[in-house]
Amino acid sequence: MKQALLFVGALICALFANAAIYYISPSGNDVSGNGTSALPWRTLSKATTTVTTVGDIIHVRPGTYIETVASNLAVGVNLEGEGVTSIIQSTLGGVNGWVLFLESATGSSTPGNQSVSNLKFDGRYVSESNRPSWGGIRITARENVEIKNCTITGFYDNGVVFS
Repeated sequence: MKQALLFVGALICALFANAAIYYISPSGNDVSGNGTSALPWRTLSKATTTVTTVGDIIHVRPGTYIETVASNLAVGVNLEGEGVTSIIQSTLGGVNGWVLFLESATGSSTPGNQSVSNLKFDGRYVSESNRPSWGGIRITARENVEIKNCTITGFYDNGVVFS
């Protein structure tokens, strides 16, 4: 039994030993950036379409990010910021105007084994005549997802939905 537990522990360590950290910054560039600390991307959508390896981290530097398309965080990829100064703002409208999707590709339950932490999601909702974003985070058919230390404000209907 001890050998089996040691093997599982070693396997988990091996999976995360090669994890990389990728960066986005308001001064980054989605075309010439490569996600490194020195050459970050500008948008969350660019980072989530590029970073897909289990254990990797997308780090959101302080600043405001205006997102014009929804982002789908890959299974096992973590998203972290530096608190309420790392602000993801949405310009997405309508019932499909979610900022961040965490969804199973198969439609059945998928272990996410990931977290979203230390970020502020802002839907910029002001009034009925100005409701640009429907919801902040939607998690569908993905389990073991942790949302922690996030501020979610200004969305028309939902901040976080688990389904």
